[in-house]
Amino acid sequence: MKYSNALGGWKYKKQIADSLNKWLLLGDSVTMGIGIDNDSTFAGIMDKSFREVNMINMSMIGYSARDYYNVFHSLVVQNTKHLSFDKVLLFWTLNDIYSNFPSTPALSSKNILFPLIKFLRENSNAYHFFSNTFADRPKAYYKFDEQFYA
Repeated sequence: MKYSNALGGWKYKKQIADSLNKWLLLGDSVTMGIGIDNDSTFAGIMDKSFREVNMINMSMIGYSARDYYNVFHSLVVQNTKHLSFDKVLLFWTLNDIYSNFPSTPALSSKNILFPLIKFLRENSNAYHFFSNTFADRPKAYYKFDEQFYA
């Protein structure tokens, strides 16, 4: 289960202290650590390892370059939470370039079936059961990413 801290980032065991430096972490599900206990993610391990730093991890599943810019602009440029960051760390992954790539494993919103699939994803447990039983989406994304390493 994921918990957030008072600043809106992911909560770690180490308490946030005003006297410590603050590093803003921006990324997607990899930096968020989806499906992993907060303290077991690499960001949580960094938080534990750097005793003089508060890791303020604002990463979120599905974030892309546009979202990184928006969060950075809000928290650093506009300073909406009245925080002072000593560093900003951006964790870029291959799927951050998908929006500039003509073909991805994701169903395009231009596909005629997109509205139906979107509805089923949001409203049908049976859809998720059959999808997970008969399709291997993580493998499709892995194969797609693998081409960038070749």
